[in-house]
Amino acid sequence: MSDRGPADFLWRFANDQLSGKGLSSDGTQHIPVNVYETDEDVLIIAPMPGVEAENIDIEILGKQVTLRASLRGPGQDARRYLVREWSYGPYERVIELPVDVDGEHANASHSNGILALSLPKSMRSRPVRIPLRHMESSIAVEQGHSGHHTTRQGLHDGPER
Repeated sequence: MSDRGPADFLWRFANDQLSGKGLSSDGTQHIPVNVYETDEDVLIIAPMPGVEAENIDIEILGKQVTLRASLRGPGQDARRYLVREWSYGPYERVIELPVDVDGEHANASHSNGILALSLPKSMRSRPVRIPLRHMESSIAVEQGHSGHHTTRQGLHDGPER
């Protein structure tokens, strides 16, 4: 399916809600997300139109991020609905990340109905560049790539004796 921007998202969101795909068995609505990564961070973007920042809860446990939200609408239960295709919540989404993140240094913002969450990758999940150093060929043979002598326990300079 091609992504045609906000209109496509709204169409898919409405379709999911009408078909029941956007609801869990307990009536919690599904939050759609985009998740992508850079070398340093995992970023989660989630549309939450009409949700106030104080009604959003973000929890990080290991590689799992849980987003919860609810709209506040006075007197919703007292209304006699003729058609009710969406509700005021609750909304929830659990996202399993492919890498460990540092939740202590996460940043979240909410603007114009969009939640943006930036999760720094833990140091062990980040790519590490190892610089190569140039060595004379005779030194490289003797020392190996790491600069350590290659005649270590278990390695021999010649045939087995």
